[in-house]
Amino acid sequence: MVGSLVVTLFMLVLTRMQTTVLTFFSFWVIMFGYINTGESIGIAFTTLVSHAGLNIAVMSAVIAIFSYMTGFMSLNIPEFLKVINHISLFKYGSLLMTRNEFDGLVFDCTQEQTMTGACPYPTGEAALDLLKFNGMDWNLYMGLFVAVVVAYRLVAWLVLVLKVKSNRW
Repeated sequence: MVGSLVVTLFMLVLTRMQTTVLTFFSFWVIMFGYINTGESIGIAFTTLVSHAGLNIAVMSAVIAIFSYMTGFMSLNIPEFLKVINHISLFKYGSLLMTRNEFDGLVFDCTQEQTMTGACPYPTGEAALDLLKFNGMDWNLYMGLFVAVVVAYRLVAWLVLVLKVKSNRW
């Protein structure tokens, strides 16, 4: 809880992001979810495999793949990755944080910059349209985010319980 609060304060206050009560608490929930899910993935992998180096490599690969599929690095991912992306916490978290920051945002672009393409996205809504994040139901995605966090923790707990019951340490 404290770690996610520190990250939230740093990101929202020190970087001067748009901050309201809603964005503060939603960012805090998202940071807590990211930390919690990282712990859950760690619990599951270290329960299954005792080699620390392999655990770190697999966890890093899984987290890197999920983070690349959020929509920032590639706007169009193959269909099979879109299906996998639905179990990714990063899909929902990145959409929520991006919507919080870009909703209602207007950039200082002159008419000339807009016409020449120097400022292709004069508003936050234009940037959200590019990412295909505009029009998404914020409440639905926050609910899905929390559900995925809980699911990861339940899977980690299930893996741990099955390992203990099998008595194969």
